[in-house]
Amino acid sequence: MSSNDWYPTSNPRSVKGGIKPAGTHKGFATTWCGKRWIEVLESFHIGQILQRGRKYARTGQVMEIDIKGSKISALVQGQRLTPYEVIIEFRKWDEETKLKVRDIILSSGYLLGPILARELPRELEFLLIKKGIDLFPNRYEELKTSCTCPDCSNPCKHIAAVSYLLALEFDRNPTLIFQLRGMSITDIKRSIDIDDESFNKKETIRILAEEQRNIFLKLLKDNNFSLGEVNLSLLELVPKTPPVDALNIKRLGVPPFWRSDVDFLEIMVKLYRHFSECGKNKVI
Repeated sequence: MSSNDWYPTSNPRSVKGGIKPAGTHKGFATTWCGKRWIEVLESFHIGQILQRGRKYARTGQVMEIDIKGSKISALVQGQRLTPYEVIIEFRKWDEETKLKVRDIILSSGYLLGPILARELPRELEFLLIKKGIDLFPNRYEELKTSCTCPDCSNPCKHIAAVSYLLALEFDRNPTLIFQLRGMSITDIKRSIDIDDESFNKKETIRILAEEQRNIFLKLLKDNNFSLGEVNLSLLELVPKTPPVDALNIKRLGVPPFWRSDVDFLEIMVKLYRHFSECGKNKVI
């Protein structure tokens, strides 16, 4: 039994406008990236401290989260009048690892396109694992954490609370994991303009164009379109509601400034559904 399991509980001061997930009965993440982080966090087996941190996160005890580079700074309101300062730092990839990650991304238009659009294909993690590279930390010791609270254990519930809410940031921007690992999307974009032996810009553009063409042809085939000459003016466009309401909003996740107990995604889904019906019925 660790000190986390028997350390006496305390009642924190209440906070107005604290950061917390929308809908306290639901999980902390909506995207695969956010959920993967929660899975990683809970795999560290750091005792009941996670349960206490989860409660702090749900009740909005975390007042502020600021991310610069690979460093996450946060203020968490505890029992004392002054909020505790929490620091979480991810272990950065070394330069050799960064080059390997860059080459894996640039070798496939399927990965490059979404990542430049700040999306994170799940397949990337599998490809990195095959090369012996961890996208997310697999041990708590790979994180450097501290808190100004008097608890002698590390992590404490304040660190755990911030860690849980980090899932909201991964939902909003999945490519944040690159930044936390010391690698930015700008580095990848800059690589496209470098004319060296490790990267061929024309070849990458050709691969992207070919994949887009194949996707388009598949859409035509699936919808029984003729691939011969088509007079576009004769095509009849029939408005339809999308198969998934508010898809882009779901991808972006809950905005960091959202402080209401009302479920943000639920509201947006209803709005999108309403306006989709208006568009389908040509109602202005």
